[in-house]
Amino acid sequence: MEFINGGKIVSLMRYPEKKAPAVVEKELILKQDFGIEGDHHADGGERQISLLTLKEKKWMQNQEVKGFCFKKYKENILLDGISLSECKKGDLIKCGDAVLELTSSIKSCHPELCSLVNEGKCILAGSSRFAKVNCGGTIGVGMSAAIEK
Repeated sequence: MEFINGGKIVSLMRYPEKKAPAVVEKELILKQDFGIEGDHHADGGERQISLLTLKEKKWMQNQEVKGFCFKKYKENILLDGISLSECKKGDLIKCGDAVLELTSSIKSCHPELCSLVNEGKCILAGSSRFAKVNCGGTIGVGMSAAIEK
């Protein structure tokens, strides 16, 4: 496997309970085929980890009209220097020692509840992603993040 070093981890968040506020972390322990240790999404499913890029996060913050999912979609790992919109199901992302596999699950839109989707102005559906842990390890803020090429 060859990984192209394209970016870094900007921030990490863990959600210990459903609907509870995020716990900002300097490091997270990722467990293979399970998810983030201490996160309520850690269940071995397709949506073990949610990913977002700094570009999309800044875009969200700068919108006058807030989309329906702006409060609903919460990332575990915020990345910079990587374009998730160019990735597809099965692509691998190496974060520190851990390797994540992008799953078929991407953030779904709610056109009946969101004016941004209806106006074709929302970029989150194509740029936010879910992943599962292929190879566990400890990841930390500032560590490199790279996509397999």
